[in-house]
Amino acid sequence: MERFKTLLNSKKQFTVVVQGPFNDNLANSRFFIQSYLDLGYPVVISTWDFADNNDADVQNFIIEMADTRNVTVVQNPLPVRLKHKHYMADSTFYWALKSQKHAMENVKTEYVVKTRSDEGFFPISSIIDYYNTENKEIVCGDIFAKRPSRRNTPTQVASKFHIGD
Repeated sequence: MERFKTLLNSKKQFTVVVQGPFNDNLANSRFFIQSYLDLGYPVVISTWDFADNNDADVQNFIIEMADTRNVTVVQNPLPVRLKHKHYMADSTFYWALKSQKHAMENVKTEYVVKTRSDEGFFPISSIIDYYNTENKEIVCGDIFAKRPSRRNTPTQVASKFHIGD
């Protein structure tokens, strides 16, 4: 029993961030979020105000989540995408970054597992256990990841830090 307590205390404390808009696939979102809560991880949901989503099911889901223990819901107006040199005007990347920033401002643990609202990890403990046992600084999926380039064109330099989605 003492060994179990030591192992439990050595685990780093994580919050699961679920970021992005919710859509008609709420059953999956509900399943993943509930699985994170069942394992004892606090959840921060960062999404957009109801004005940006008139779907009654989505609105009810967000209200339900806001009333759930260990869940923090962060809602903000959908930002306007202006032409800017750091992102493409028609890309949703800017929205994702803004939403992630709002989520991180509400995290109370030292470590975070960031997921998207339209996907999830099950069981999420496998990612956290891997991090804890391998002492990795960052663990990320490889979807959309790019290998660092040795060339110096702006696109190739930018992909140096493109870890994936």
